[in-house]
Amino acid sequence: MVKIFPSICILLTLLSCKSEQVFNVSVKQAVANLKKGDVDFILSASAEDMGEIIRINQDAAFYAGLLVEEQEPAPKLRAASLFEAGLASSSEQASVESGRKLLSLVSEDETAAEYILQRMETDDFRSPDFLGFSTLQAMAFYKLGRFSEARKMAGGKNGSVFDKWNDALFLISTMRSGGAISEELADFFFAGPIEEVHKWAYEEIKSTEFFSSEFFRNESAALRGHYAAAIFDYQEGLRRFRSILDRGRAYFYKYPYLLTDLGRCFQYTDDGEGVNLFLEWEAQADEGTDPLVRFYLLFFAGRMERRRNNYASAAILFEKAVPFAPDREQKDACIWYLLDVIQKDAPEGVVPFIAKYAPLWGDAFYFSDILGTLCQYLTANHKWTRMLEVFPIVRRYADGASFAKYAYIVGRIAAESFVPDAEVQAFTGIDGSSKAFFRIAFAQKNASFYYRVMSAWRIGESVEIPKGGEKDKTEAPSFIRGFFEYGSARFATVYIEAFLREKKTELWVEDTTRSVIDELRAVARLLYKEEDWHNAIQFLIPVWEKEGLNYSDMEIYYPRPFREVIEKYAELTKVSPAVLFGLIRTESTFRNEVVSHAGAVGLSQLMPKTAEETAFRIKKQGGPDYLADGLQLTDPETNVHIGSFYLAFLIKSMDDSPLFSLLAYNGGPNRVRRWRTADAALPDDLFLETVPITETREYGKRVSAAAAAYGYLYYKLKMEAIFTDIFKR
Repeated sequence: MVKIFPSICILLTLLSCKSEQVFNVSVKQAVANLKKGDVDFILSASAEDMGEIIRINQDAAFYAGLLVEEQEPAPKLRAASLFEAGLASSSEQASVESGRKLLSLVSEDETAAEYILQRMETDDFRSPDFLGFSTLQAMAFYKLGRFSEARKMAGGKNGSVFDKWNDALFLISTMRSGGAISEELADFFFAGPIEEVHKWAYEEIKSTEFFSSEFFRNESAALRGHYAAAIFDYQEGLRRFRSILDRGRAYFYKYPYLLTDLGRCFQYTDDGEGVNLFLEWEAQADEGTDPLVRFYLLFFAGRMERRRNNYASAAILFEKAVPFAPDREQKDACIWYLLDVIQKDAPEGVVPFIAKYAPLWGDAFYFSDILGTLCQYLTANHKWTRMLEVFPIVRRYADGASFAKYAYIVGRIAAESFVPDAEVQAFTGIDGSSKAFFRIAFAQKNASFYYRVMSAWRIGESVEIPKGGEKDKTEAPSFIRGFFEYGSARFATVYIEAFLREKKTELWVEDTTRSVIDELRAVARLLYKEEDWHNAIQFLIPVWEKEGLNYSDMEIYYPRPFREVIEKYAELTKVSPAVLFGLIRTESTFRNEVVSHAGAVGLSQLMPKTAEETAFRIKKQGGPDYLADGLQLTDPETNVHIGSFYLAFLIKSMDDSPLFSLLAYNGGPNRVRRWRTADAALPDDLFLETVPITETREYGKRVSAAAAAYGYLYYKLKMEAIFTDIFKR
C-alpha cells in the first residue's frame, strides 16, 4: 500500500496539470494569447476539442470564435464549435450573437451544417436549451437539402430574435418542398426594412423558378425594387417598381413600407412624376385608408418637392402629413422637414411655425439645427427684435444647449443696447439687463461649454465641474468588456454602435434613464482605458445632453493622447497647448489614420497641398525636411508639427486673433476676411454667430470650448482665461 501511494500522487498531479491546460498550453498562457489576438494554439487543436475553451471562461468562446473564424479556412468547424460553446455564455448578448454566427456558418457551408446537425442530434450539444435551437437545426436541414425536415423544425416561434429566421426558413423550405406560397412570402419581405435574414432569403430565391414565374411576378418585381432601394440603387429600384405601377396603388397600400422605397426612388431620380402619382393616390384616399399610407404619400411627396426646391408646396404637404404620423420619431421627422423647407423659402417666416409646432416636438435636441440656422440668420441680419420674440419659445420647448445659446445672444443684444431694456423685458418677461440672461445660460448644465464659459466671463463667474460620485462605479456590460479581454477589439465597433443606438432609445423611457446613463458612462470608461478615444467620446454625448458631465466624464471626453508630441510642438510654435489639443480633438478625435471625405489627413486633418506648402516653410526655417521621403501625414509627429506650424502662421496672418485663425483653419483665410469685412462693427462673439457656413461657425465654438476644457483640466487655468486669449482682440 505504501508503494502504491506515490504512483497515485503522480497520477493525480498529472491529471491536475492537464486540467489546467487549454489546447496544450496553460490557462494563463491561453488568456495571454487571446488578449493579443493569437489563436495559433486553438487552430492546432481539432474541432471536437474546442469545448476546452470553457477552462478559460465560458464567456471567452464567442470572442475566440471571432478570431478563429477570421483565420480558419473553410469549412470553419473550429469556429462553429467555439460559437456552439458560446451559446451557454453567461452574457445573453454573447449567447445570441454566437447563435447568429452559427446560423451564418451553417448557411454558407454544407460540411459545417452536417457537423452541427450531427452534434445537435446527440447529447454532446452544449446548449440544448438555446432559444434558437430549432432555427439552427432547420438551417442545417435546409443547407443539406432536407427541406421537409427544415420546414417542420422552423414552424414554431418563441419570441426570440430568431423568429424572423424561422419565418424565412419555413416559407422557403415550403417552396423548395413543392409548395407555392406567395402572399406569406411577400408579408415576410415587405413588412419593414431589409435585415440580414431578408438578404439571405433574397439570395436563396432570386434564381429559382418561383421568382421568374407569372404567379410570382408582382412579388419578384417588388422584391427587386425593395432590395435595390435598400442599397441606394434608386434607378434600378424605380425600374423594378414601374412594372407593378400599372396595377394601381392597391399593392403599395397593402404593404405601406414599399411606399417608402418607391418614395425614395422617385425622390432621387425623378423630375415630377412621383409627386403627381403620390398626390393622385392621396386624392383618392378616404376615411377607410390606412393613416400610415396617407402619411407616407404626403411625407414623400413633400420630400420630392423639397428635392426639386419647390419649398412652398413641400411645406403644404409636410403640414398635411403631420396629423397622420404613426409615432414620435416620424412626427419629429415630418415637423423637421416642414420647418426646414419654410426656413429655406423664407428664413424669418419660420418663426410662427416654430411657435405652432414646438409643443409637438418629441426630441427637442432633434431640432437644434433648425434653431441654430434661425439664430445665424437673425444675428447676421441684425433682427434683434425677432430674436427676442423667439426667445420665450426656445425657453419653453428647446433643448438646454439651444436655450443657453439664445439666452447668451439675447444677453449680448441687451449689453450692446441694440434694443432698449424695456423692449427686452416686454418680449422675454425677464429683467432687461444682460446679466440676467448670462446667468440663465451659465446655469444650463447640459449646454455647450462655449456658451457657459462666455456667460461666466461676462458675469465674473467661473465654470466649475462637479466631481464624479458613487454612480461612476457601474461596470460596463460583460458583452462589451469581452471584446477587449479576449483580443477581439477590432470586431467590436459594429456591436458597440448598436449598443449605443439601443441606449439612446432607452433614454426616452424615464424609468430607465438613471441606469442607462450609468451604463453609458461605464462603457465610455472602458473605451477610454482601451485608448478608443473616438467611441469613448460618442458614449458621453447623450450623457451630456441628458444631465451634463462630471469631472471624471470630462477627463474621458477631453483625453490627452499623443501628449508628448502635442505639447512639444505647441511650445515650439508658441501655440497654446490647450488650443492645439482642442483643435486636434475636434478635427480627428485623435485618430491618426483618419482621412476625411475631402481628403484631409491625420490628427490635425491637413489637406495635402496645405501640408506640402507648410512643410516647405518648416524646412526653409531650418526645421526637418518632411518632404524628403514623401510626406507621411498619418505619422503623429509629422502631422502635429505641420498642423501647429500652420495654425501659428494663421494666427499671425489673421491680426493675431486665435479666433479668426481657427475659423480660417476650417473655412480658409480669404473667406473669413471677407465675412468679417462685411460686418466689421459687430463684436467678435456676435460675428461668430453670423458665419454662414455651419461647419465653420460651429468649429470655432467647439475648438474654443475644447480648449477651455483642456486648460481647466490639465493646465490649471480657468476656462474664462482661455477665452480671454482666444477673443483677445
